[in-house]
Amino acid sequence: MARTEDNFVVEDKAMPARDEEVKPLPEDVDEDNIDDAVSKDPELQKDLSDGIDESNIIDETTRGAKPDGGYKEPSDDVSDLVDE
Repeated sequence: MARTEDNFVVEDKAMPARDEEVKPLPEDVDEDNIDDAVSKDPELQKDLSDGIDESNIIDETTRGAKPDGGYKEPSDDVSDLVDE
């Protein structure tokens, strides 16, 4: 089925954000001191140090998958499917 217009654009309605997803900063918050708030909160400080801790970095990208060539694609040969 051919399109009647070459410049076809889908116009979806924007989805409104839920209040719990977006919380704006209060107007009286000094954005320069946000790092101070992180350093005073022990849970945020732990999250920050865990995120920077290089021992948490996984060196492997496959997490135990077989090495290249370990998986073999099935062949199109049907002779191995027939019992002789």
